[in-house]
Amino acid sequence: LRRRVFTKFWTEGSSGGSGLGLYIVGGLTRAHGGHVSIGAATGGGARISVTWPGEDRRG
Repeated sequence: LRRRVFTKFWTEGSSGGSGLGLYIVGGLTRAHGGHVSIGAATGGGARISVTWPGEDRRG
């Protein structure tokens, strides 16, 4: 289920979202050499982690 949140137009439940937010975050993060992941948060829910490269990769 966690992997699916990064796909285009994926929604769960009746929250009324378009399903594009995390799809866009995932694409932009990868395009800039970063990594995004989703895991369990302490106390329930989800924790989204974004890691950016430590150096400027524009060359």
